[in-house]
Amino acid sequence: HQTIDQITTIRKKQLKIFEDLTIFEQRILCHSLPKTFDDIPIVTYQNLFGNEANKIMQELKRRKLNDQLKNYELKLQDYEDLYQTEINIFESKLIQTSLNHQHIQADIFMTLLKCYLSHYTNRLIRQIRYKEACVHVKLVRRHHRHLLSKQQIVDVYPQIIADVPKISLNRIQLDYLSKSGKSNQSSLHSYKHQEKHVQEEHKNIMNVITRYLIREHHIPLTATIIRELSQHLETSLHQQYTIPLSYLNIYRTRKEFKLMKSIQHRLKKGNYILRETDKSGIFHIGNSVDYEKKAEAYRQKTGAYIGLDSNPLWSVFDKVIFLLNDLRSKKYILSWQLDKMMPKRDTVQLAYLYFIPKPHKVIHF
Repeated sequence: HQTIDQITTIRKKQLKIFEDLTIFEQRILCHSLPKTFDDIPIVTYQNLFGNEANKIMQELKRRKLNDQLKNYELKLQDYEDLYQTEINIFESKLIQTSLNHQHIQADIFMTLLKCYLSHYTNRLIRQIRYKEACVHVKLVRRHHRHLLSKQQIVDVYPQIIADVPKISLNRIQLDYLSKSGKSNQSSLHSYKHQEKHVQEEHKNIMNVITRYLIREHHIPLTATIIRELSQHLETSLHQQYTIPLSYLNIYRTRKEFKLMKSIQHRLKKGNYILRETDKSGIFHIGNSVDYEKKAEAYRQKTGAYIGLDSNPLWSVFDKVIFLLNDLRSKKYILSWQLDKMMPKRDTVQLAYLYFIPKPHKVIHF
């Protein structure tokens, strides 16, 4: 009994760590981190670093957040290792003390013990999930009160950059853009559109796979394995894209779609431009006039780009057609390669940007 109590105590301590981790994850989800993450006032960093204070504090908080999560994971793993070790020791001692004809009884006892421990663990996890739901409600209410307050706190979460004096987007719309603004498109398109998307993705995947099989393993396109792979892939894609969604997912998707349309309308009405930043990947909202001024100033300063007086698209198009036909006539490329590389007149576009090679980064072949 003492050993079993020791094993259950280890499991109980492990699940206490799991409960703390669950509550901490809920705090992250509800934008309500513990006060220890705000123990350094922002004024201190503003006096030292000026405009970079927010970025520095956000990075410090993210590192602290990652360290806290790693600490929880290490503790959970340590308790799990200790738990498994104690069970193995108990089982080996039980087998050693049993007689030959009692081995079956020892196996039955260990099976019953593991069932009891599993039931005990599941009961504690259900209690933790109930506490998690209660804490989630409290944290959501606290977060709403925090939005109404004027307390200046640097958030650890990605936030959209609004480089305009006044923006017509509300808090819900700004939070949606801060989360990258990517909605589930499954329930927004017709079956015909989904079928077209499946065929396009199937074609792209099969092109990559067949090229590899032909180049590395010399498997012909007419091989049975390629045909079977194509069929299985198409079936999997159909299941992925056309499986019915739950009512809750459909409701959330349509709600996000309406929210996205309202954001587009307000940005267009205010003559704003929404772009993704290069390094952080978050969105930036700016005035279209300011964007044009910055672009013109950059072009004049660097001299890296010039405007074209005429459209060279069709002359380039004709040259490409001539070169491809010449390669085919000289048998440097196969027929299917010609069809693959042949540009389409109704879909071809001129590249909007040409990069000038940097002399200090010359590549030698």
